[in-house]
Amino acid sequence: MRGHADGKRDPARAFAYFKLAQETGNTAAEDALRRTAEELVKSSNSADRVLAYGVLQKDADADAPKGLLWIGRRLYIGDGVERNETSGEAMLKRAFEQPDDISVRIKAFSVLSSTEHPSSELLKTLDSWAPQLASMAESKPKALGYAYLEKRATSGDPGAALWMGYRYVNGDGVKADAPVARGWLGKAAGQNQNEEVKRRALTLLSVVSKSVN
Repeated sequence: MRGHADGKRDPARAFAYFKLAQETGNTAAEDALRRTAEELVKSSNSADRVLAYGVLQKDADADAPKGLLWIGRRLYIGDGVERNETSGEAMLKRAFEQPDDISVRIKAFSVLSSTEHPSSELLKTLDSWAPQLASMAESKPKALGYAYLEKRATSGDPGAALWMGYRYVNGDGVKADAPVARGWLGKAAGQNQNEEVKRRALTLLSVVSKSVN
C-alpha cells in the first residue's frame, strides 16, 4: 500500500488500512498489520506508537519474540507508560532467548546493554550473551558482541579480555594481530578473580609466543 503520491509508504496510513481490513474479517491482513506495527513503533509520533503497541501487546501476550521485544523495550524505557525496568528486562530476556530471529536478539541486547548502571544480575546475563553474538557468522551480531566485550575488557573483566585475545589471535572479524592479542591475554592472565580464565589465557599466550618466535 502506498500512502503518498510520491510513492513513499506511509506506515500510519498503511496501519489504518490493514487494521480496518482485519476488523472486517480479512485474516490475510493480520501479518501485514503486525509488520506495519513494527514500523510504526519507531515513529516520532507518540499517538502512532500507542496504536502500534496495541497490536504488539497481543504478540507479547502470546510470547512471540517481536512482541516481547517491543513491549519489553516500551516498559524498560517508559515509552508512553510508567517505566518498569524489572518487567521490561524480563521480557527482553525472553525475546533474546528465542533464537529464531537474529534481529530480535540484536535489538534486545542493544537495549539492555545500553543501561547506564546495570545490576550485577543484568551484567551476568549480558556477559553470557555477548560471546553468543560474537560467535555468529553474521557481521552485525559479531560486531555488537565484540563491542560489548571490548568495553567490559577495558573495564577489567577477565573473561571479556580473554575473548578479545581470542579475537585477535584468530582474526575474527578483524586482522589477526599477535601484539594486540598478547595485550588482552596478558590482562586476562594477570588477574586472580577467575582461575579458569587465567589458565586459558596463559595457555593461549604460550601458543601465541611460540607462533611468533
